[in-house]
Amino acid sequence: MTCLRWPWKSIEYFAVKITNCSEGDRKSAQAEVNIFEHISKSESQHIGRRYVRVMKDSFTIQGPHGQHICLALEPMRQTLWTVPPYLGCTILPAPVFKPLLQLLLLGLDFLHSDCHIIHTGKYLKTHIHTPFNLLNCEDLKADNFMLVFEEDGVIDDYVKNLDKDPSPCEERDGRPIYASRPDFGPLRRGRGRLKISDFGRAVFGDKSLLYYHKIQPVQFSAPEVLLKAGWTYSADIWNMGMVVSTLTLVAFLSTSVISCEQIAMASLGACFTTRWNWSGSCRIL
Repeated sequence: MTCLRWPWKSIEYFAVKITNCSEGDRKSAQAEVNIFEHISKSESQHIGRRYVRVMKDSFTIQGPHGQHICLALEPMRQTLWTVPPYLGCTILPAPVFKPLLQLLLLGLDFLHSDCHIIHTGKYLKTHIHTPFNLLNCEDLKADNFMLVFEEDGVIDDYVKNLDKDPSPCEERDGRPIYASRPDFGPLRRGRGRLKISDFGRAVFGDKSLLYYHKIQPVQFSAPEVLLKAGWTYSADIWNMGMVVSTLTLVAFLSTSVISCEQIAMASLGACFTTRWNWSGSCRIL
């Protein structure tokens, strides 16, 4: 995160995403820039646009091995799956998760209906080693649901603390490498507001033909993807269901000794057989 300021303007913070400079990475980064720009140009008054992260600007920098495309993004607090410890629990309580889910669905509806964007459009092979990796196995995942800062003072205090106590640093290949310090502390008020982030794998859905290329790990693929029947916006809805399923199953998974294959099958089954009980748990019939 960095701070940009003209003398006559107040301080404004940005999160800068610096992408790799290989040909494939540059192509992917430019595609993400195009998606963000398309979202920004939308004149829709859809309430869901409030729950989609925006790109403020983009630029390139020259590195020792080539040019890097950089995205200046709206700064965000933290990812959804890191919130439970701040609330003193292992999973998000239903009274907290239910309204957040409604915000995410509004954001997804804005992307689908007004921007014609499918968030899940490309697949990068994922190796699942632990139950908690279930939260990160799709592109529309808990990692891409990020909390907005509840007040400006959170960032100001974070910057002041870094000035007093800088992050540990070590030198590699003649360059300083700083340890990441993403902890902004407990929420100061409210439950926070979520936004959908990261459009590196998104594709446009305003096409007459369906998509047939491979997306999602096999264990978590939507039925139309497994059957090679062609997919579109429905892939996002499936992934959202997987996120809901895995977020509510973490407490069970973390206390059970079962294989990754069993976890995958249980998660897929939950999408069809879970009946919600908003008192804080889900029941598998």
